[in-house]
Amino acid sequence: VRLLDSQLQDQYILQCPHVVHGIDFSADGSLLATIGQDELVLFSTENGQVTGRLDLDNTGTTLQFSDAGKWLAFGGNGDLLGIWNWTDSEESIKLPSVSGTRHMAISPDDTLLASGHTDGIVRLWELQSAKLLGELAGHRGELRGLQFSRDGRTLISVATDRQSRIWSVPQQRCLGVLDDEILAISPNERQLVIGYHQPDTALPATFIQSIDQRALGFH
Repeated sequence: VRLLDSQLQDQYILQCPHVVHGIDFSADGSLLATIGQDELVLFSTENGQVTGRLDLDNTGTTLQFSDAGKWLAFGGNGDLLGIWNWTDSEESIKLPSVSGTRHMAISPDDTLLASGHTDGIVRLWELQSAKLLGELAGHRGELRGLQFSRDGRTLISVATDRQSRIWSVPQQRCLGVLDDEILAISPNERQLVIGYHQPDTALPATFIQSIDQRALGFH
């Protein structure tokens, strides 16, 4: 893994012991986490040194730091799904998973974890207790993207069925479905970047669309 500065010059070459399938920075930028074959590794971005390791029982494909930096959620093939309080523990908490995990998101207040799976289900977890709160079903393909709204009350999911679903987190119900893939949400939550496939070509296209915040559950 090459860590570059703002002038795109190499700061460090991080020697990972595995093929890297996922990376994430901590909120303060002081750490970089990588996940891959049977291992999760933490690097200091200040000096490029390894600051922590976690052995995994399967290949990891996705990981996510919490905003406060205390928690690191991870998932991958098989039933690999867990959370790690890397600040004071060498052991992770395993979450019961029945299918591979492809994406995850942690709510802005660090209370909830959403995990997206190969069976098309989004699962909601209480981060502190690792308790399963509910399952959001509706997608007909494996999950490829999740994002919470700023207040944590709305969740957007994107899957390989080329649909985006907007969920109420408190009510655990679908508020709406878009037959396009939401690629990003603007910081003020007033615009979406949409990806779609044009009818006469296999190539995807993107456009920016203004949204009705209330219609999509944003407040």
